[in-house]
Amino acid sequence: MKTNLFNQSISIGVGLLTTYFHIPESHSLKEKRSVVKPILTHIQNEFKISAAEIGLQDNWQESLIGFSVVSSEPSHCESVLQNVYQYVMTHYHHIIVSDHHIEIL
Repeated sequence: MKTNLFNQSISIGVGLLTTYFHIPESHSLKEKRSVVKPILTHIQNEFKISAAEIGLQDNWQESLIGFSVVSSEPSHCESVLQNVYQYVMTHYHHIIVSDHHIEIL
């Protein structure tokens, strides 16, 4: 007999960290990509989360980056995204993160 797993009560958290990057040394879209792409790849590998440029793709010195995580505990999502934000602030001094927002669904 099959058990319908979707009828069971489960807890799930989905978290989104949105960050605004200012990249002062960038003077072209190619230079911007050479800064943003390695950051995204490194964060994805380090924290096992999704990351993508989600806005301002045509601006040379600005980027809107989204990081997302799914977990069985919403509090874990919050913790992971706070760690990602702190990591970015600590390790990437050549960019300026002037705004960020964390949302847990």
